[in-house]
Amino acid sequence: MRDIGTGEEISVGYVDVVHGRELRGWELRHYGFVCGCVACGDVEDVSFFFFSSFSFLSTVMWFCARRGVGVVVKDGMADITQEKGFAYATAQHRLQIQELERETWMLRGRRLLDGAREPQFATKMLRLAGLLQQEGLWDARLAAVFFDLALVCEVHGDFKMGLAAGERALLVKRDCQGVDFPEYAKYAEAVERIRVKRRREVEA
Repeated sequence: MRDIGTGEEISVGYVDVVHGRELRGWELRHYGFVCGCVACGDVEDVSFFFFSSFSFLSTVMWFCARRGVGVVVKDGMADITQEKGFAYATAQHRLQIQELERETWMLRGRRLLDGAREPQFATKMLRLAGLLQQEGLWDARLAAVFFDLALVCEVHGDFKMGLAAGERALLVKRDCQGVDFPEYAKYAEAVERIRVKRRREVEA
């Protein structure tokens, strides 16, 4: 989150920005335009992915992305390249976000206590928060990640880190949805509870 400069262009995400470049391009065609931002790059022909070879090409793209190799689709052909531009880098980050979300979603929400018992859970959540911020995704998804981190830290008695994560969650929640959003009160109550525990810890 930052101040907007005079004359600076402001963009709006019409689709889930964590989706892959080709899927975003296809989804945006329903709105009647092709995105030309630096993250989307060259998406002149994304329709090829949604013919009979969609499943195969998706597998190829996933395989190549895992090995640091870019895939560019143009004129109905998949060109495997060593692409290292911004669009390629952001695609890698978004792939990692998707993988981390898949690895952690079953251990969040009502099962967060189970997540707290998993040795790598907090590390994965921190990585997820870092990637979301790196991609500029300052939204409810990021707020929820910080909130879950705060609660996990509270479970483990790390009130200092819990308070830091909780305050960050509250800030993001306020900025993206406002203090009148129904869930905001739940966030604020939990952060205040952790703050009281941290104060007692310091005073002890």
